[in-house]
Order: sequence, then C-alpha cells, then structure tokens
Amino acid sequence: MKISSSRLLTSFVIAGLLSGCLQSRKQLKTEGQGEGFSDSYYANPSAPGLKTDPKGKGTQLPQPKKRVAVFKFWNDTPLKDDALGAHAMEDLVEGLRKLGKEKLVLPEEIQGILDTKDFVNGDSIKVSQLVKEGRRIGSNLIVLGKLTRASFRQKGEDVGILRQAQSVAVAELELKVFDVTQGREILSTGRASQAESSSLYAVEGSVQSNSYKTELTLNAIHNALGPLVPQILRAVDKLSWEGRIVKSAGNKFYINAGKISGIVPGDILKVLTSGEDIYDPTTGAFLGRSEGRWKGTLEVLEHVGPDASVTRLHTGGQFVEGDIIRLY
Repeated sequence: MKISSSRLLTSFVIAGLLSGCLQSRKQLKTEGQGEGFSDSYYANPSAPGLKTDPKGKGTQLPQPKKRVAVFKFWNDTPLKDDALGAHAMEDLVEGLRKLGKEKLVLPEEIQGILDTKDFVNGDSIKVSQLVKEGRRIGSNLIVLGKLTRASFRQKGEDVGILRQAQSVAVAELELKVFDVTQGREILSTGRASQAESSSLYAVEGSVQSNSYKTELTLNAIHNALGPLVPQILRAVDKLSWEGRIVKSAGNKFYINAGKISGIVPGDILKVLTSGEDIYDPTTGAFLGRSEGRWKGTLEVLEHVGPDASVTRLHTGGQFVEGDIIRLY
C-alpha cells in the first residue's frame, strides 16, 4: 500500500507535536520536584504558618493577635492584703503570655491600671462602663478577677526544742472574660486550690507572720490560676479579631495593630462604622452592640512603631477615627 508524501508529512508533524507535549510534561514534573518548589505553600498546604481545613476546603491564614487587658483582682476576703489582687493579676498575665503568645497581645501599659471592684455592682457587672473603658484603652478583651476566699491554717508538734509546723493556705477565685467588641461575657469560671508548707522552728519562734501567710496564699492563687489559662485561650479562639482606625491623614489611615499583632503589609482590611450600643428600654441594661455599616477597604502599607500600621484607601471612603477594621 502506498502512502502519499503529504500524509507521511502530516504523520511526522503530529508525532513531533506529541513528542514535544510529552517532553514538556516531563520537564514540568521534574521542575516540580526541584529544589525549593516542593517546599512552597502552594505545593504543601500543610506548611508551617498555614492552617489546613480538615474538611478539605482550603487553608486559613492565622488571625491577628487580640489585645487583652487584665484588671487588678478584687480581694474580697478577710485577709486584707492589698498585694494579693495585684499579684494575682500579674500571675495571670504571665501565664497568658507564656501559653497564649501566638494568640494574644498583653501590652504592659494597660495591665492592672483598672480595678475589678470598680466595675462590680452587687452580683452584677457594669458592662456598659466596662466596654467603654475597654474601647478607651484599645483592648479587644477584658479579664476581671475576684479572690473570694483566702484562708490559712497551721498545726504543729513539739520535737525537742523545735516544733514541726504544717501550714496550709487555701485560695478560691472567680474569673470573667468580656468581649469588648460585642459587649458581652464570653467566659465565667472559677477554681479553688491550696498550697502546703512544712517548717521547723524554735518553740519560742513563729511562722505566723503576715509575710509568711501572704507568700503561701500567693502560691495557692498560682495553683488555682494555672488550669484557668487554657480555658481563657479556648474562649478567645471563638472570637474574630477587630481593630480600629486611630488617625486619618488624607488617603492614609493609621490603625492600632501592626507587627506585634500580626498585621503585615499587603493585608486588605474591611472598614465598618462602630455600630451602636443597645439598651433595654425598660431596665436600661446594656444588651450589646449592633453590627456596623460597611464603608470600604484599606490596604496595609507599613508598620509604625511597635504595634501600629499605616494604611491607604483601597475602596470606598469617608473613613473616620474610631471606625472598626477587620481582616477582609
């Protein structure tokens, strides 16, 4: 059978094209396995820094860190030592910084500047006043603490000229965490714990000094606070991050979040009005805050200072100081 020269030429052309396609696919596969490519976020969705959706719907970028203010604990116990409330606050801040360093920002200047007692009215919390203070100091979350019990006991046995003393301090406390954005309580918890100490002292001596009682009580408070830190972090995980515009300058706007909070240049932020506080018309009780109105978007340009950023107008407009920002 004869094959025409034109058909033979066509066969050679098709074969050449197929060979080229196969060679290109082979090169792509080889390049995909080359150095650097397989480690990229696109090739490896489980790479560090990205959270994989267990349902297979893609990946989620981590939320910016939330700003937390811990108020000085209210010492509502017979053991009237002003240091207990401050020490309890400092102990909790330290625990949150250690376990929540990837989720929280606890600026030194706003820790303990306000006292829990000032926001308690009988068995209720002055939520409206609390939220206003939280906005004023630029906090997403507020932690209130109350020391409800602090007791100290000791028993001893004579051992020659010495006495063996067994001392026990018991501390019980309550914690409440409030979301400043929505004006609502997100966690109410508490715990009791104790600390023990054995001492040898001369019969005419004593380990009943106030400083000794305070030290042992602080250890009991520390033991009670430890298990509560993970509870706070789990409650925080359920909240979305929110920041604010703090200054405007033409088409540029400064926001109260930056490098420490985890905001990066190139981020797009949606802008909303701050919404309105809602009160019960009968009782006057604060019920929460309405959702703000959409105004547009901003693009993050660069960081300013330790934890602020300058942004530029992306879409929309008429942004003002106090407007709310969220990740787009």
